[in-house]
Amino acid sequence: VVFSENIRAQPGKNIVIWQGNITYAKYDVKSENVDVNGTTLSVTPIPGGHLAYGKDYLIKIDAGAFKDSANKTSAAITGTTAWNFSVSATSGPCACPDFDNCDLDSNLQ
Repeated sequence: VVFSENIRAQPGKNIVIWQGNITYAKYDVKSENVDVNGTTLSVTPIPGGHLAYGKDYLIKIDAGAFKDSANKTSAAITGTTAWNFSVSATSGPCACPDFDNCDLDSNLQ
C-alpha cells in the first residue's frame, strides 16, 4: 500500500489478515512481517508460508497504527469491503527451463 506521505509504525497496533471469519494472521505493525519504507507499507504473511489458492482475504488495521510527519495518526481499516483481495484458483505457469535455478520474479507468466 502506498500512502500520500511518509509514515512510521506505532508499537502495540495490529494488522490482521482474515480468511472468511477465521484469523489467518495477526502482526504488530512493528514486527518483521510488516515493512514501512517511507510512504510504502508491505505485509508478508508467514503462518503456512503462503496464502491459499482460490481463497478470499481481508485486512484490518487498528486505528493509530501509523503516524505521519505531523504526528497525525491513521484511521482504522475495518469492515469486510475496505481492503480485501482474492488469490487466484491456481498458480500461474512458470517459464523456467531449470526449476532449481528459477528466478520466479522474472519468469512468472
